[in-house]
Amino acid sequence: FFQLTAEQNKVIFGGIFKGAIYAVLEAMRTAVNNTQDVYVILLLGVLNDAFRRLCHSKSINLLDFFYDQVGQLIWPRFEILFEAQISSLKTISIKSFRNLERTFNTKILLTRVVDFALGLYRLHSAIPENNMLKTRVVQLKSAVLDLLKRTAKDLPSPIECLSYLVSNVDFILLSLANNPTVFEEDIAAYERELGNDIDKLTELHLKEYFANLVDFVRKYTKLENLTEVIGQ
Repeated sequence: FFQLTAEQNKVIFGGIFKGAIYAVLEAMRTAVNNTQDVYVILLLGVLNDAFRRLCHSKSINLLDFFYDQVGQLIWPRFEILFEAQISSLKTISIKSFRNLERTFNTKILLTRVVDFALGLYRLHSAIPENNMLKTRVVQLKSAVLDLLKRTAKDLPSPIECLSYLVSNVDFILLSLANNPTVFEEDIAAYERELGNDIDKLTELHLKEYFANLVDFVRKYTKLENLTEVIGQ
């Protein structure tokens, strides 16, 4: 109707709505800074991105300043809340975590972690171009695996250590595997971790129940390979 350029739109309508925009931003700043809920912050990010795209699809650019300001409120707060989650996984003592396992059961604790991760994966699928969110999801996977490994080392025997890892990594993998929003590389990482632990556990069990079998197989496998090389 006014036949204005995008820049003219920003100047004219930005000036008209300036007071309202700053009032909304101030109210949002208070709400964002007072919440401890990571999902609330992420949902705001998804909605902010969706409304920006909707405006752009209608060639409306005058609210870009508002969406930029909302983004500058949301993502720093998300980083603070997320880092608190990662820090708790990294710094919890093994004694404290073992007490939690005895109180709530390991699978219940891991279910909470898996649910949190799935929420992040789903929200990332709504804003796939957000590399910062993707990086944080990968961080969560690494922190969980590190915590499980630290806890496993506290167990009295190598077999108990590996059995603990196999059981819990398999639980996480099964919980994530059928969800299309989970990154393929994360599934592959869990599969590698599980495969390595199963191989080590199998070898330990063979040594325990069939004392010399592993060495026997290795010895004669080498001899057979040597015979084949000589025959060629």
